[in-house]
Amino acid sequence: MSSRKQGLTSLHAGLFVGLAVLGAAGPTLAAGGHYPPSAVFARDAVAYGRTYSEWSAAWYQWVSTQPASANPLFDTAPCSAGQSGPVWFLGGRYCSTENAECPTLPSERTCTVPAGKALYFPVVNFQCADAEARLGFCGPAGPVVNEMRAFIGDGIDQTINLRAEVDGRAIRGDLKTDFRVQSPFFTSFLPEDNFLAAIGEAGIGAGQVWVVDDGIYVMLKPLPRGPHTLRFTGTFPQYNFTLDFTYYLTVK
Repeated sequence: MSSRKQGLTSLHAGLFVGLAVLGAAGPTLAAGGHYPPSAVFARDAVAYGRTYSEWSAAWYQWVSTQPASANPLFDTAPCSAGQSGPVWFLGGRYCSTENAECPTLPSERTCTVPAGKALYFPVVNFQCADAEARLGFCGPAGPVVNEMRAFIGDGIDQTINLRAEVDGRAIRGDLKTDFRVQSPFFTSFLPEDNFLAAIGEAGIGAGQVWVVDDGIYVMLKPLPRGPHTLRFTGTFPQYNFTLDFTYYLTVK
């Protein structure tokens, strides 16, 4: 397990970057009742022609195919970059291990979303690509899919204090039970300036990778026009790591 740190979007192959509130106890979120279940796609739904599992693979492809120098989750591109179709992807923040300001950067982002777009995001997620496994970043060295799944699955198993809220109203239910998603074994393409290299995984260059993902994902149905706040949080107690990210959204 590497001691390097990654961004708030996920716990990725054991690599974290500072943008977190550290400590085993989770943050207190605003009380405001529950977000209507009818405004959230159920985990077992087929939304816009794909299952949640398939959307989690598409989420990773959205992140990984964009270079770190022009990537929404590095804040080097607007949240609209790479978005298409009826579903927009959101996430936390990746940060280069060479960025000395990384631990102090704010864990929030503003984003303008076209009306009619569903929003898909991980509360917490953990991913492993075969290129990482070969270098020992995903448990025992070697791209064996069952070992890759076991490694990331154990990380998600231990998460606590999971919560997501929209406009101060929490999404109802046990997120780990109701919204946990395991992706298929899928492919993506990494550019030369890829996010894995940018967060400190030396030796990973451009090319096709095979990936598995495990996480707590939520898909919101299109929000009404106007301003909205999305906040999600979760704790990895085994790493003494708590993430807390807020989006200030404008739908128009």
